[in-house]
Amino acid sequence: MPSRLHLVLAVLVLVTPLGFAAAGSGNPARDGNPGTQAIQHVIIMVQENRSTDNMFHGLKGADTAAYGMNSKGLKIKLEPIPLITSYDLGHAHAPFVAEYDGGKMDGADRVFVNCHQGTKGCINPQFKYVREADVDAYFQMAEQYAFADRMFQSNQGESYPAHQFVIAGTSAPSATSEMFVADNPNGFSHAPLHTGCTAPPNEFVPLINAVGQERQIIYPCFEHLTLMDLLDDQQLSWRYYAPMLSQIWTAPNSIKHLRLGQDWQYVIGDPTQVLKDISGNQLPNVAWVMPRVVSSDHPQENDGSGPSWVSSVVNAVGNSPYWSSTAIFITWDDWGGWYDHVPRS
Repeated sequence: MPSRLHLVLAVLVLVTPLGFAAAGSGNPARDGNPGTQAIQHVIIMVQENRSTDNMFHGLKGADTAAYGMNSKGLKIKLEPIPLITSYDLGHAHAPFVAEYDGGKMDGADRVFVNCHQGTKGCINPQFKYVREADVDAYFQMAEQYAFADRMFQSNQGESYPAHQFVIAGTSAPSATSEMFVADNPNGFSHAPLHTGCTAPPNEFVPLINAVGQERQIIYPCFEHLTLMDLLDDQQLSWRYYAPMLSQIWTAPNSIKHLRLGQDWQYVIGDPTQVLKDISGNQLPNVAWVMPRVVSSDHPQENDGSGPSWVSSVVNAVGNSPYWSSTAIFITWDDWGGWYDHVPRS
């Protein structure tokens, strides 16, 4: 079953040698054309749990909706909320299937929300969009550069499998597996903070088959080819910056040969180190950058600093010699339970 829930992907720097349109400066204080050099560096920033309709409502030229349909056939107006919310929404495999509803995309009202219906801010809580003023930096980057308004997540669940796709294009536990990881780990009480190949033996993740049915569970340590291996083969440098070395956003932690091999030295337990590496002329060829929770845009857990965090990395590159040869990608790892209007085609 194809995954058809929106992610958002803002491509901030595109240069002509890879066939993309040239762009201007990522730093509002500068302007220049980086399309004169080949790409030497790629930065992939992964934020948390937002759909296009939720994060980029009303973006000029983008395909967003002002109204949504629920499972009862009712038309619901999308209402503005702050980036900082007092509630979170279900975004595991089961809510995905419920909202997807066979491709009709009318099941958002069936997504579990941990707030009381009828209270302020919790009327049709899935049908909300973030106030533009709260994410103005995102809008500026999306308007100035390229924005993929029909970017869909590949997995049918939440963050853990999404981050596996980011480094390997799959959440399958092995190269020959016909099953896929669908959810976050469940077997250990602190699984979001301690998972992967060094997790306690009772930890597990559920697997789904090709039609989205959960059939079995597996210990969260996998073995297959990743982008890191392709970079190693070409003698290209890489680093994976994450807030913790063993949590669900640290994708290499669940790949056995990365976690237990020499490449583990390139997994850095401090996202802000990327800023130091940029200023110190130590930026690798490819960098994956995960935020701290408070800067992640995650509902109920962020403090509103996500846009400034992303901007700090973009502007660090913009103020460095790397600007003319760097491509920066920003994406949100899953739809977060928010409404998405695009039906399956």
